[in-house]
Amino acid sequence: MLLSSGTTWIMGADRAMAAAGFDGAGPRSFGHISERYGTPVTVNIWTGVISSLTMIAAYQISGGDADKYFGAVLSLAISTTTISYLAIFPALSKLRKSHPHVERPYEVPGGLAGARVVSWLTFFWAALATVALIWPGFGVGWFGTSGSSADGLIGYGFKATERWQFEMTQIIPLLLFFGLGFFFYYLGSRTRRESVDIPFEEELAIDAHGGESRGLA
Repeated sequence: MLLSSGTTWIMGADRAMAAAGFDGAGPRSFGHISERYGTPVTVNIWTGVISSLTMIAAYQISGGDADKYFGAVLSLAISTTTISYLAIFPALSKLRKSHPHVERPYEVPGGLAGARVVSWLTFFWAALATVALIWPGFGVGWFGTSGSSADGLIGYGFKATERWQFEMTQIIPLLLFFGLGFFFYYLGSRTRRESVDIPFEEELAIDAHGGESRGLA
């Protein structure tokens, strides 16, 4: 199950990164697709390198404890996903407002107001999940409930006194990921300068008549 889930995640993430390279949100080399396998080979290699370094760092910070290592890596894997949702969910209401004329196969009922309600409700829960993953026990003991925030570390294999050891396994990799993201975006500046903006309606017309479209299929 872990192998199949991890493989599916990495296939989708790597192809999205390759598309970002095409669009100028990352280095152009990220868009290189293997002629033999049809896979984003450059991104695949970089994914292996970065994930291996992250694994080694998390293992060292957790002191080689298998329970701590698993808890730290699992929390980091989930939080990076929920962080991406913080940009994805608000996009619904933004696109509903900026492109109201575009026909979509699925729509949230209620017009712009309905889209905003759904966007911000899902954004709130994604934000809460992110904070709770980075800081286990967040909210415990609030509003008269029993328990302590330190108890949240137990499920991750850490003791209540090892809060900052756990936080290092989360905050340091996240800062590195954000730093790499900004660096990759900077490297894509040349592609963005050479790009040509096509109105959305014209692009749809081109695709409808069998023309080439940007990005990856």
